[in-house]
Amino acid sequence: MTPLRLYLFAATLLWSLALSSAVSVEPRTGIEFEDKLNRAKLEKVGLRSKGPIKVYAVGQYGKSIFVLKMAYSVNAEKLSGALMDALKPRCEELGCGDQVEEFKAFVMDALPNGAKQGTQLVFNTAGGKVTLSVNGKPASKISGKAVAKAFTGIYTDANAVCKMKPVQTDDSGERDPEMMATLGVMAATTLVIFLLVTKPDPAIKVSELNIYPVKSCAEQSVSEATVTPRGFAGDRIAMVVDANGKCCTSRDKDKAKLFHIHADLDVDNDNLTLTAASAYYPLEVDLQKSAPSGKVTHNEAPGEMQLADYGNVAAAWLEIATGIAGCRLTGIGEDYQRKVMVNASQGDAVPNNGDAPVSLADEAPFLLTNEASLDDLNSRMVARGKSPVDMRRFRPNIVVSSGSGLSAWEEDTWSKIRIGGTVEFFVWQRCGRCTMTTIDRDTLDRSGEPLATLNTFRESVKGQRNFGMHLVPDPSTLVDGKAEIHAGDKIEVLEYNKARQTEWQENKDNGGMAPTE
Repeated sequence: MTPLRLYLFAATLLWSLALSSAVSVEPRTGIEFEDKLNRAKLEKVGLRSKGPIKVYAVGQYGKSIFVLKMAYSVNAEKLSGALMDALKPRCEELGCGDQVEEFKAFVMDALPNGAKQGTQLVFNTAGGKVTLSVNGKPASKISGKAVAKAFTGIYTDANAVCKMKPVQTDDSGERDPEMMATLGVMAATTLVIFLLVTKPDPAIKVSELNIYPVKSCAEQSVSEATVTPRGFAGDRIAMVVDANGKCCTSRDKDKAKLFHIHADLDVDNDNLTLTAASAYYPLEVDLQKSAPSGKVTHNEAPGEMQLADYGNVAAAWLEIATGIAGCRLTGIGEDYQRKVMVNASQGDAVPNNGDAPVSLADEAPFLLTNEASLDDLNSRMVARGKSPVDMRRFRPNIVVSSGSGLSAWEEDTWSKIRIGGTVEFFVWQRCGRCTMTTIDRDTLDRSGEPLATLNTFRESVKGQRNFGMHLVPDPSTLVDGKAEIHAGDKIEVLEYNKARQTEWQENKDNGGMAPTE
């Protein structure tokens, strides 16, 4: 069959399918829902958002099936905690409060790797129980008519977590056949044009953007972010210090609960909301109201510094949530100044003649990682009988899509890149990884991985286990000191590091990566 005939055949097939099966679209995310699921009709669709972040679209089928389609990646702790918070008052009213924690565990067990963008969760509350399947695979269930009714109420009662809008139908309650035919013709025409005139897009793209408002705490995934000279606006602008003013890091076993503190900034970066399963209520922090802190120390900066202190209420909340006695929440004030320093274990000169400000991050304003590199690392771990890890272990700001044709570890070769057609970054140095990567973000269990596997093929002669690249923005490409980038933006490689490029190519030709210099 010739290509043209193949295209026309595919278009005709799609037209036929469109005539027999229509979809509804949640307009703010573009996420589609089939009209029927297990013979149940799609009744309503809605969007669950958190501030500016569109978290997931939800479709209600009949009275008992709720399909959640993730618009952005969320870890299991965060998603299960949010659902639990919505379920708790409903369970207390229905007398099933003792099942709230069981429900949270039920969701977390079903999502060992979190709920990544595109993940589909189907909750069915029929039959006096709640069952959950993830991406079409049955995962777990929790029994009880009351808890099933409570879950249904999350999306159907007067205090539903999001507004559910009925799908459009004709007067008989069925989809308008003329609309279905129109959809079919439009779909077929679009497919023909697409197949005839487009080619696969080889562009490297941003797949994920993250900020970490409080150092060592959980990430806030965003769809767009503001680049500033010292990092994303809102990234590492606060940190927890102990009773002696020393920076608290989740690397320490007695401080690992910091990973379970979820920090969300509002769109203006003026207010911070902290949540944790171990705290009784969310904490709202007005970042415009603070007092000077005592002298504090940063784990990667020499000497002492003075930060803003956000008060006794925040301190008491954090002590309950983390178990760190006498801890306080501090942050960047108007007079904060700190520069990027040369890492002797890497040896790369700081770009822009050494003039590079940085937030409370350890080393650099930005960290970029490559999904293809994680895939390669995980394949090596599985071959060694170890479990794979997710990207949260590496705490990146910018993640590059593996669907772009980019090879594993190719990010090593870059020297300068442009994102979104505007802002440029110096690709400064590799990021040497520490024991923070060995902590499971959900369970807080520790192991030797992934460092042990990185040791086998990514350890430098100076002992660094490298994963990811530190970036420094080129200030000359910022407008009034800032620029916006978005998930989905294209990345252009403007310059290559010749030495790293030669090393990468030699290692690729040898079928693996040798230790890096």
